[in-house]
Amino acid sequence: MSAYDLEPNREASGAEAVLILARADIDQAEVDLAKRRLALAETTFAEAKARHEEAEALFPERTAALEDAARFTESARDLNTSVHRLSVTRAPLHPVRRVPLEVLGIIFEHSLPEWAAVPLAHLSATELGVRQSPPFRLASVCRLWRFAALACPRLWACIKLNLKFMTPHNAGSWLDYVSTLIERSAQTPLCIQIARLRPHSEIDGPVIDTLISSLSRCTSLLLDLDHVFDTDGILDIMHADLPVLRGLRLGATTVHPTVDRTRIFSHTPMLSYIKASFPLTGTRLCVPELITAEVQNCTVSDLSALLTAAQSLRNLRVSNLPTVVDLTPSTSWPSIRILDIRAKGYRNDAVGSLGQYLQFPNIGYLTLTGSWIGGRDRMAYFAATSGTMPLLTRLDLFEHNLDVDGALFMQGLSSCPALATINFCNMQLTRKGFRELCNFLGRPFDHGIWPCPQLKTVGMSYSTFTPDCVQEDVVTLVQKRVDAAQDLSGTTASRPALLVAVVLPQSSDATVRAKIRALLPTMG
Repeated sequence: MSAYDLEPNREASGAEAVLILARADIDQAEVDLAKRRLALAETTFAEAKARHEEAEALFPERTAALEDAARFTESARDLNTSVHRLSVTRAPLHPVRRVPLEVLGIIFEHSLPEWAAVPLAHLSATELGVRQSPPFRLASVCRLWRFAALACPRLWACIKLNLKFMTPHNAGSWLDYVSTLIERSAQTPLCIQIARLRPHSEIDGPVIDTLISSLSRCTSLLLDLDHVFDTDGILDIMHADLPVLRGLRLGATTVHPTVDRTRIFSHTPMLSYIKASFPLTGTRLCVPELITAEVQNCTVSDLSALLTAAQSLRNLRVSNLPTVVDLTPSTSWPSIRILDIRAKGYRNDAVGSLGQYLQFPNIGYLTLTGSWIGGRDRMAYFAATSGTMPLLTRLDLFEHNLDVDGALFMQGLSSCPALATINFCNMQLTRKGFRELCNFLGRPFDHGIWPCPQLKTVGMSYSTFTPDCVQEDVVTLVQKRVDAAQDLSGTTASRPALLVAVVLPQSSDATVRAKIRALLPTMG
């Protein structure tokens, strides 16, 4: 304890002053050191802050680079996976990959859809596009299929045009379509279908000109036209040389009288089939190989022109014959072997009188078909001409009413000495008509000769018996003809041929079928 009393305001003595000053110096040194440390810390902080700001500025760029690197790494990994998968042999699971392009093209060719028999002229623009698109759709699936499609020229060989939908705005697209098919079909035979149910127009010219350059390899041609004038560009196709044409479908509503018909299809040496609804009078057709012809809405004069040009014609189908106005002498055409008469009951259909003008003495197969309304016209033709067909061996009837046409039918049958087969198709066999037919075929004429003495087969599988029809009548018919064929007491000329088969409708009575089989052992 100090010897002096504590006095705060007292001046320090010498020893105390020395201690205080020493202590102050120490404190001052510590303060100076703290200031230097503070200055150094502030400098360090400023440098760190600058580096932090620089890092914050670089952070988005570095982040984007990192994300790009991550994506690149992922893409590289996916690519490596894909390459590895491609290197794996997949033939057991994907046999198409092993098929040669030529074989794949043939598969494409046979996979094209078969369209319903809807005339090209009646299709909408959408339906026509669907028919035009299959080759292009096949070629657009993948690279392999495109190569296969382009390697198969036959896939591009069918050109379908409906000029009704061609306008000045889209004429270029139609021309591209035709040019593409002609180019890709190479030298393959072409099938060309053209419908035009509107007046001819100048915009048709480029398309027709492009087609004409390839007609030398056209094997099938369809022309469905409205009006044909002497300035019509479509005449260039009719006048062109068609050296390999084998099938022709030709239709026109009207043909102007000024059109030069002598040049129409004057060079078709390979044509074997024609379907025409076209005025053929005045034409000079070159058809030395024509075998089959279908004519509709053609006059007797048109038919005569066709028959004159087609000396090799064997099969003829006639439907809707216009009324004959001028007197036409009767002519005979012995080359025809198969004749199909179609009548649908149109008011001015004169097909029933065809036999007055055209005769076919060597017909072996006759078909009478059409709607039941036209049955009378068809049967009138048969009754009037059967006597001029001594070689007729087969007769097919479609949709006839024996109650109405039975008398004409039996009149025709009485003049068919070589007829061996009769087929009834899509017919309702009624009680009255069927019984009269069975009675007619089941007994001889007064002079002892049987009707249809060579009859061996009667087919009714595609017809039906009405509920009131007595099916036993056919058993009686078969019994009488079998007995007569096996009766040796008379002359050979008075005996009918032995029946071989009588095929009844599937809905017929089982007992009746059993009796027929018992009478005709050849049916099994």
